[in-house]
Amino acid sequence: MPVPRSPRPSLGTPANPGSGGYPGSGGATEDPPSAVVVAETCSTSWSTSSNAPATSTGSSDNGLGFGEVRNAAGNGGSSSGTRYKIQQNPGASFSITCSPKVVFSGTAAAGPPIVGGNGVGSLSYSASAQPLEVTLSGGIGPKNGKRYLIGQHVGASLSTGGLTGGTFNWSVSNGDPFGNYTADQTIGHFTAAWPTTTNPTGFYFKTPVISSTSGLPIPVTVSCSAHLNVPAGALPAAGLDVAQNRACTAEPPSSATFSVLTGSVSLQPTPPSSPNIIRFGGKDDLPVTDRGIIWTGSVVTPPDFTVLGASGWNWVQLVTASRYRVNYGVAQHWVKNGLVCLDNTYPLRASSLHIPPRHSRELRC
Repeated sequence: MPVPRSPRPSLGTPANPGSGGYPGSGGATEDPPSAVVVAETCSTSWSTSSNAPATSTGSSDNGLGFGEVRNAAGNGGSSSGTRYKIQQNPGASFSITCSPKVVFSGTAAAGPPIVGGNGVGSLSYSASAQPLEVTLSGGIGPKNGKRYLIGQHVGASLSTGGLTGGTFNWSVSNGDPFGNYTADQTIGHFTAAWPTTTNPTGFYFKTPVISSTSGLPIPVTVSCSAHLNVPAGALPAAGLDVAQNRACTAEPPSSATFSVLTGSVSLQPTPPSSPNIIRFGGKDDLPVTDRGIIWTGSVVTPPDFTVLGASGWNWVQLVTASRYRVNYGVAQHWVKNGLVCLDNTYPLRASSLHIPPRHSRELRC
C-alpha cells in the first residue's frame, strides 16, 4: 500500500535555506515516515441450508486473530474485527498479507432423488496506514534536519497513527533542555522542568552542541516512547508500545560578546530587609546617574536563521545559587543552594533606553 507523505516546507538545507527539499530530491515531498500504524479490518461470514437427511455446515476465519461467532441455529457464523500493527521503515510503499477464509462442508443423501444443501459466504477486507513519527516545529530546515538556536522554542509531537490516548515519555539526548523563561523589561523567570509526559510537548535548548574538533553541530536526538490504546474490541487488546525519535541541532549565534562593569557584590546590610538578597553596589568613580551595573552585549545571528525576517536576542543572567557561611562556628548554607534561577528584574536598565542604571541590583531565587 502507498505511504502517506506531507509537502516539503519552504526552508531547505543549511547551505541553501531558502530552497525546498533535500539535495537531489527535486523538492516534491518529504521523505516517508520512519514507521506507520497499519489498521486491517476483515469480515467473513457464512450460512447454509439443507434438506434432510442431507447435512451442510461451514466455518469462517478473518485471518486477523478473531474467533468465530455462530448463530443459535448453528447454520451460520461470522468472524470480524480490526487489528493494529506497526510497520517499520515502510518506504514509499509496502505489502501486507492477510489470509481469511470461508469453508463449507456437507453430506448428500442417496436418491433417487439426490438430496443436498447449499451455502452462502461473504468476505471483505480493507487496510490503511497512517504515519507514526516524531515531528519537530520551529527552527529552520526540513523535518529530518531541523536546526535551532539556543533559546529558540522547540515544539515536539508524536503522530500516533490514528490512535488516541495512552502514555508518553519524552527525552532529549543533549543540549540541556529546559522548560521556559521570561525575560522582559520588568522581571525574569526560569523554569527548569519541561513537560516530558504530554503530547505534544516543547522545550528550549540552553547549551549548543558543537564538535570540539570540526566545530560543526552534532545531532541531538529527541525521543518519545509511548503506549497507545486501541479501540475497544480491536487487537492487540493491550495496545501498542512504540518508540520514535527525530534528530536536530542546537546551535550558538555566529558570535556573542558580553562585558559587565560593577562596583561590589555583598549581602544585604544588617539588619536585612530580606535574608535572600544579594546587593550589587555602584562604581564610586562614576557619576551618580551612571552608578550600578554597566553592561554591553553584541550578538550576530547566523544568516540562515534570518531568512524569515528580523531576529532578536535576550541576555539572561542564569544563576545557580550557592551561598555558605560560618556563623559563630556553625557551618550554614542557604536552603536555596543548587536552584537555578534568573535575576528577578532582568534585564538591567540599559543606557540605550535613556533610563539611568539602577544604583543597586537584587538577585532573588
